[in-house]
Amino acid sequence: MICGHIALGKIKRSAGTLTGSGLAVAGLVLGYVSFFSFFIVTILAGLALPGIHGALNHAKLAVSVRNVHKIVQACRAYADTNDGQFPDSLGVLIEQQLIEEKILNSPLSKQKNETDYVLVTGYTIADGDKVLVYDRNTVRRGKHVYYILGYVNGSAEAVKKVDVDAVLELIDKEDDPTPKR
Repeated sequence: MICGHIALGKIKRSAGTLTGSGLAVAGLVLGYVSFFSFFIVTILAGLALPGIHGALNHAKLAVSVRNVHKIVQACRAYADTNDGQFPDSLGVLIEQQLIEEKILNSPLSKQKNETDYVLVTGYTIADGDKVLVYDRNTVRRGKHVYYILGYVNGSAEAVKKVDVDAVLELIDKEDDPTPKR
């Protein structure tokens, strides 16, 4: 753009001895269009980033719910062959090849080498809708924080923090059940 302005100025001052003003104007137009297009694309990309981040969090949440569901189903399969008793640790499920070890790593975790899911022990298959497994990590969607819970009855879901606080208090107050990895 700068060179286009310099060239156009020289052409005007030359009193007709220099030609090419059309080419200089075309260069200026293309320069300005490119300049403003770059800023428009940059602004649009900046507006799209929060949406992309939200979509990634939603996908991670869905994968974590799926993992918790798989762990709960493996616990139920274990209980079917062990008089309705759930395992004492998640490692037992791996040893008996009911789940793969990679399932124990939550996509919500920033540290990939730890077990992110917690097994609440002491329950039997008859305990119905008690929390059996939960993800130690949370995910934020908008203004809400979500926990991922798996229940004795075989279901799994993402629950808002305000709804889950009472459930986690119950886990802590139970006599026998203690969180174990």
